Amino acid sequence: MAVVVIHSPSLSVEAKKAIGDQVMTALHNEGIPASTVVVLFKVEHADLYLDGGILIEAHHAAPTES
Repeated sequence: MAVVVIHSPSLSVEAKKAIGDQVMTALHNEGIPASTVVVLFKVEHADLYLDGGILIEAHHAAPTES
């Protein structure tokens, strides 16, 4: 089984489906049956992330105090 983990800022359901479909298709084209591929999306909570070597501040809501 192939497991692909994608850490990213929050994505819409439509974006996750589109990205997941493309990942599964690419792996299927390389001989890995799509039925054996799991794509897992995790929200990235880091303050900074890299985009092509450029350091960018992540945009997320500040935690609420309870």
